[in-house]
Amino acid sequence: AAKVHEAAPNAPTVPGGGAGPLASGTPEGEPLPQPGTPASAVPTLRRLTRSQYQQSMQAVFGRDLNIPFELEVETSLNGLGAIGAAELAVSERAIEQYRVAGEAVAAAAFADAGVAASWVGCDAEQEFCALSFLEAFGQRAFRRRLSESELSRYLTVYLTSKTALGTGLAGLEFAVAGILQSPNFLYRVELGQPSTADPNVYALSEHELASKLAYFLWDGPPDVDLLAAADAGALSTAQTLSSQVQRLLASPQHRVALESFFDDALGLRRLEEVDKLSSVYPEFDQSLAADFRTQTRLTLADAVVRGLDFRAVLADNTTFVNSRLAEFYGIPGTFGTDFVAATFPVESLRPGVFGHGSLLSIHAHASATSPTLRGKFVRETLLCQGIPAPPPGVDTTLPDASMASTTRDRFSIHASTAACQGCHSLMDPIGLGLENFDGIGRFRDTENGFAIDASGELDGVPFAKPAELAAAIANHPNLPECVTRTVFRYGWGRLEQPGEVDAVRRLALQFSVSNYSFSELLAAAALSVEFRTTGALD
Repeated sequence: AAKVHEAAPNAPTVPGGGAGPLASGTPEGEPLPQPGTPASAVPTLRRLTRSQYQQSMQAVFGRDLNIPFELEVETSLNGLGAIGAAELAVSERAIEQYRVAGEAVAAAAFADAGVAASWVGCDAEQEFCALSFLEAFGQRAFRRRLSESELSRYLTVYLTSKTALGTGLAGLEFAVAGILQSPNFLYRVELGQPSTADPNVYALSEHELASKLAYFLWDGPPDVDLLAAADAGALSTAQTLSSQVQRLLASPQHRVALESFFDDALGLRRLEEVDKLSSVYPEFDQSLAADFRTQTRLTLADAVVRGLDFRAVLADNTTFVNSRLAEFYGIPGTFGTDFVAATFPVESLRPGVFGHGSLLSIHAHASATSPTLRGKFVRETLLCQGIPAPPPGVDTTLPDASMASTTRDRFSIHASTAACQGCHSLMDPIGLGLENFDGIGRFRDTENGFAIDASGELDGVPFAKPAELAAAIANHPNLPECVTRTVFRYGWGRLEQPGEVDAVRRLALQFSVSNYSFSELLAAAALSVEFRTTGALD
């Protein structure tokens, strides 16, 4: 029989620690402790995700230019697009898309000469003006000051283009387009410098740390205040670093980062590719899928900001809907095109996020539900437990519908074979708890005229209805460390290394001590020694 593969043992009890941002015990006015043991991680250049690229564009121009551009969807690696963006090579097509996007955005910024002149803030015909502008724009784009050679390179582009095209604004447009195509803009540099404690451990520079903090907690580049702190070398003190982390967490921009995290962690981008059989689900289309995705992103981000125990976040019946989703879910009231807060009716039996059309649609087939896919999602994504692949040559085809009245019966027949029983016993009893929701999340009491049986069990905890399943997942001992591990992998853009397993356990402990405050978990991760360090270059 197959067994669940634990990605790591349960977290041990660790003495000391605490829930606050200074849980390491560092006095606020003193320098942060330096790492004293070699890190097994490697330095990285992390490509901006699509969301981060959009946020960065808006930040460097100070406004949204509303220019549509096409970028490749980041490929998930080890379950996260954040890891794929950090570790996978860029295709030739993506390079061309970056060129087209950079040139299009630059052209839009300078399309209106009057607006462009006001934005530049001085006479673009003068070389000293261009130099000053490029210095300021480059710092915003590269998240650090430009070197002399970089500034000289873009000034040369300005001068050459100005001569060829006849105006200083045209010269600046081409220089800006060049900056937007630079790896220093498209990538997050996290190479570090040798630490004073150990030459094998590299500490991130002030500007690298500022960038990592901003993209982790804002999903966008550092602002003026954070860059100023980096310029002053102040992020190496506990008080300043803690203050900056709390400021970023308190900002409205933090919601953007939360939405992006849940979008990636739950694989919501897969909704872009979900296809349903129109004869079975005539109301399903990409517009509905996009609404599902927005609903889940907004719901989870809002629950975190409201300070809910993270275990309650998953089962919270407060959600966000527009008129189409309100009708879909049967939520009474008057709604428009904008998403507003609402509550699932008690009679809907929807167990929080587990009753969202997003997850229910993704983890189902084109014409039917799938207890296996839904159970697999819970095991792998929420509990960090691996499911073995089917044995070679095993027949994974379900019995014909004529052989069984309900999905439960069909899966029961299929799972009864020796080759299938082991794995299906790990997934199906979980997924069957969501059988009240069809392949796109519509509620149903019956299937083919037979009453739905939504009972099941999760690792010895029985449940009889969807809400009890949600509670069993929320209270599962693996959930806190799994959430912590996902936060680590998302924030670092890679899997934890053997030498970092204890760090993940320590963060999981702080998560539990904080009454499962997701905000406190993010703060603890951002203030950890591991967040500020990397390995030495080979």
